[in-house]
Amino acid sequence: MGVILKELIKQVEHLEVRLAAGSGGLINEVSWAHMVDSIAIADFLKGGELAFTTGIGLSPDLTLLDLAKNIKAKNASGLVVNLGPYIDAIDKATTEFANEENFPIFIVPWNIHMAEIMKIICAEITKENQKLVEIAVALDNAFYCPNQEDLYLPTLLQQGLPMNSTYRILAIKLLADRAPVPTQRLQWLSVRLANYLQSTYAGIICYCQDKQIVLILEEHTLAPTTSFYKNLSSYLESQLLVNERSYIGRGSLVRQLTKLYLSYNQARKIAELLTVIDLPGSTTWGRQTSLFYENMGITQLLLSLQDRQAMEDYVTNTVAPLYEYDATHNSDLVKVISTYLRKDCSVKATAELLIVHRNTINYKLHKTEDILQRDLSSFEFRCQLYLGFIIQELLNLT
Repeated sequence: MGVILKELIKQVEHLEVRLAAGSGGLINEVSWAHMVDSIAIADFLKGGELAFTTGIGLSPDLTLLDLAKNIKAKNASGLVVNLGPYIDAIDKATTEFANEENFPIFIVPWNIHMAEIMKIICAEITKENQKLVEIAVALDNAFYCPNQEDLYLPTLLQQGLPMNSTYRILAIKLLADRAPVPTQRLQWLSVRLANYLQSTYAGIICYCQDKQIVLILEEHTLAPTTSFYKNLSSYLESQLLVNERSYIGRGSLVRQLTKLYLSYNQARKIAELLTVIDLPGSTTWGRQTSLFYENMGITQLLLSLQDRQAMEDYVTNTVAPLYEYDATHNSDLVKVISTYLRKDCSVKATAELLIVHRNTINYKLHKTEDILQRDLSSFEFRCQLYLGFIIQELLNLT
């Protein structure tokens, strides 16, 4: 966790810290401050640090540009240069590098003590990290212990979230080659997303929780709302790796802080379902699939199911024989029939999606009718099977 560089520098502007180049990187996250006067010291950087240098270690063999490139290569967030006897100004080559690479370089006069700047910055990072932990704990309590309002309301109200406002929760699941991404990668993306959104929009909290990224939106502050979702999608797409896909569940609107858990539960379940099944009403853009709770249609009702035994009984009476047949015969009836139903019972569309001949689809439709002893031309039976497949996926997620 860290603090956005642009916000952090505001804390030391009174000490004459000024941006010299690289303004495009002001949304970088700063994890700590580190003094770096040589390449050897730069090797200790782990990423996210705001580096400081007096230039005492510079020489004809180590220019400021060399040092800046090395610090940038270590994924530092920026560089603060103490102008004085060792560096009298930021040269043109270093300035061009900083602007091209969006690597912020700041300058500070020699008479200002760098230690004082570093002390303020580290204290601010510590304070902000503690605040982020408190917010994360409060939100977890709001989602999982909604009746214990004393565990979360004071913290959320203190963060400026009104009691009676309009909120929506977004849950983002990230998969790489169909497998969950490492926690470290998810945390990094969460921080990047938070920095981007909070630099543009008010009333947003973003944090990494339980193998997903959670966004809490105070929707009336996102004007126009459609612009926010478009910008969110564009930025998220730009941060995804080639083998990654994101699945975004968008819960319903709630009008009280104490009701956040309703939208959260919906968003979480929707995101999880999107990773395993193509839900009606979902939209795909680039490497993202998303779905609003309001657009779910009949499947909206399934998210409220709590009786596991009743769900298991329904599956047993509908699609269970197909799962059993596939397990015994190494077949793919479940995949074929669920795709057929999602494609509005079009043999042609199903065959095209699965890249098989239409006769193969027709054969498996007849095989399904033989196994279930029911006619697939029945609209009612098709609905029963469709719901059965989704309920089975819900069971798999719990």
